[in-house]
Amino acid sequence: MAKAPRSPGRVRAGGIPQYDGVVQLIRFVFLAVTVLVTATGYIQEGRRLNRIRELPGRAALAHYERGRARGERMMWAVALALAAGALYSVYLVWAASRGGGQ
Repeated sequence: MAKAPRSPGRVRAGGIPQYDGVVQLIRFVFLAVTVLVTATGYIQEGRRLNRIRELPGRAALAHYERGRARGERMMWAVALALAAGALYSVYLVWAASRGGGQ
């Protein structure tokens, strides 16, 4: 009697495969990226503040305001990218539930 092909992970109720190894890898990648981004931001902020301390008053204020505006634009871009990804994920789940994901 021939064996049935193995699924790549355990199968939960409803026949949905559970990919434990892949999930752990994704979690590790997210953690590593988060640590790198946080450390980089901390270092950049220190350099920016040192630069502000070296500048005269008005120039320091202008430099500070430019940095804040740039940071705010970046936060908006990241927020929009995350929102787009979330909407796409919802669409994929919706399409899969209707049988379109196969």
